[in-house]
Amino acid sequence: MRKSLESRIETLESAIMAGHRFDAIAITLVSPGNLSPDIDHIQDRDGREWVRQSGESKDDFFERAKIAAQSTAKGLPWLIVKEVGEHHAQH
Repeated sequence: MRKSLESRIETLESAIMAGHRFDAIAITLVSPGNLSPDIDHIQDRDGREWVRQSGESKDDFFERAKIAAQSTAKGLPWLIVKEVGEHHAQH
């Protein structure tokens, strides 16, 4: 189900008021007909890239990239998450 931008902002504001802490901002690139891609590539705003390893779950892959990005990020890391299909680099 699609949520309006306003309802997404309300959800984030409610989480912040409830004391939830955010440790990264992830932007997932989607396409028509593929609103939940099988992510295999993550890039941070500094240009560093991570590729999902064979047998690695989506959650484990995201956590690995997030931790690596946090180690050098100034503030909250921004991550671009996408399905490329072909692995370009190993990190």
